[in-house]
Amino acid sequence: YPRRRDLVREFSRGMQQRLAIARSILHDPELLLFDEPHTGLDQDAAAMLDDLLSEIASGGRTVVMTSHDLPRAAKLADRLDILSRGVIAASIRKGEQEISELPEIYRRVTQDG
Repeated sequence: YPRRRDLVREFSRGMQQRLAIARSILHDPELLLFDEPHTGLDQDAAAMLDDLLSEIASGGRTVVMTSHDLPRAAKLADRLDILSRGVIAASIRKGEQEISELPEIYRRVTQDG
């Protein structure tokens, strides 16, 4: 464990993100809240996180996640809520819409006016 005495602030952004995720699941909570959990992760780590979140959810636990990556969120979620000004502007259940349609739905429900 060559870095066991390193301060967390000395870690890369991706390593800090991995550590934060590990800390959040360590005590095996029934409900997990993640704010942009893929931020700072490389493609391999992001794919591992996708697998981990799917495994957690399939085990009966609840995962709530914010994300600006609509295709990734849609692949992971049972339900996708799009917020506009702090209010749910659209709620889409898995399979109700094609993933390719999500950016247009997002633009439509979040535009002013």
